[in-house]
Amino acid sequence: MERTYAQLCDEELCRLAEEDSGAEEYLLIKYKRVVLQEARTLFLTWGDRDDLVQEGMIGLYRAIRAFRVEGGASFATFARLCIRRQICNAIQSANRKKNLPMEEYVPLHSPEFRMQEQKSENGFKQRSPEQQMIDREETRQLLKSLKKCLSALEWDVLREYIAGNNYQEIARKLGRTPKSIDNAITRIKGKTRKILEDQKRIS
Repeated sequence: MERTYAQLCDEELCRLAEEDSGAEEYLLIKYKRVVLQEARTLFLTWGDRDDLVQEGMIGLYRAIRAFRVEGGASFATFARLCIRRQICNAIQSANRKKNLPMEEYVPLHSPEFRMQEQKSENGFKQRSPEQQMIDREETRQLLKSLKKCLSALEWDVLREYIAGNNYQEIARKLGRTPKSIDNAITRIKGKTRKILEDQKRIS
C-alpha cells in the first residue's frame, strides 16, 4: 500500500487521510524531516528540542486534518506554517510561564489529544494568511537581530547547527574543538533569549 501512497500527491493524501489512517501515517512520516528542521531552527530560542519536535508533530497532525485545497496553498507550504506556528506557540507559552518545564503531553492518536484537537480546530482554521506571514517575518527578524549581535564564529556555528550538523561535525568544519562549539552555542542561546526579552518589553 505504501507504493500506492507514494504515487499520490500530498493534497490527494490529505483527502484520503480523512478515512484512511495509513495515508495519515504516511504523511506524518514523510514530513517529519520538516518538523526536525523547524525544531532545530527554533531550538536555540528555547532549550528542549524533544519537546519542540513533539509540538511540531502536533502541528503537522493538525495540518493534515485542517488542509483544504480550496485555500490555494500547497500542502507543503501549509504544513510548514502549521508546524512553525505550533512550535512558536509552545515557546511563547513556556516564556509566559517563565521557562518552567512544559506540561505532560498525550500521544497524538489518543482520545484525549483528539478532544483537544477538536476544541481548538475552529480557531486554528480561522488563522489568517496575514498572521502566517507575520510569523514568518518574526522569524526572519530574529535571525537578522542575531546576525548583528553574534561574533563571526557564533554566526558560523549557528548556520552549521541549523543545517543539522552536530558539535563534532561543526568543530571539524570550522577547525575548532567540540568544547568551543558548545561554548559558542551557549552564548548564542543567551543572546537569543535577550533579544526575545527585549522584543517582548517593546511590544
